[in-house]
Amino acid sequence: MTNYIAQIVNGNVVPHTQANNHTIQIGLNILYAVVGAIAIMLLVLAGLRYMTAAGDANRVEESKRMIAYTLVGVVVVALAALIVQAFVNARP
Repeated sequence: MTNYIAQIVNGNVVPHTQANNHTIQIGLNILYAVVGAIAIMLLVLAGLRYMTAAGDANRVEESKRMIAYTLVGVVVVALAALIVQAFVNARP
């Protein structure tokens, strides 16, 4: 038991991964594809809600907000992707 505690204190218990840039890039590409698909579905849904609002001002405003928030989310993900890409490329 004391040997295990000594390993925890020394930091030898934490598993180490051997992920290379290619593996990280594949994972990120999958994540970006999923986020893009969700964004497209949200934009289509917001567009349908806008078209079927039938002049109801509340539903029109809600649809416009949904479109705006989706586009802001896409911009945030794109900026995050640029930052992550900079770190992945800078990794030795």
